[in-house]
Amino acid sequence: FQIHNARIDYYREKRTYKMKLKKLSKREFQIYKILVAKEESLTSKEIGEKLHISWRTVHQHRVAINSKMEVKAFKQLVKMAAYYDFSDKNIFIKRELF
Repeated sequence: FQIHNARIDYYREKRTYKMKLKKLSKREFQIYKILVAKEESLTSKEIGEKLHISWRTVHQHRVAINSKMEVKAFKQLVKMAAYYDFSDKNIFIKRELF
């Protein structure tokens, strides 16, 4: 019974996290994808160079992402993305359809 409840909680939390992802603007989501990518860990400056925008703009987007995702630290964002498997390309394809 406890396993069943834990599974229900997991899917409820995952759905909530997906809803939060939908609140991100296209640029914020683009930066989110870069931030949670397993293969690279980039600074705001590096992300800015990659997207041809200022590192300050990237920083402001990171602040907005943390606020909309209701996390205080970047590590929480990465942990949640890994826990709910939102580093998976399928979620990115689905998100870009919105």
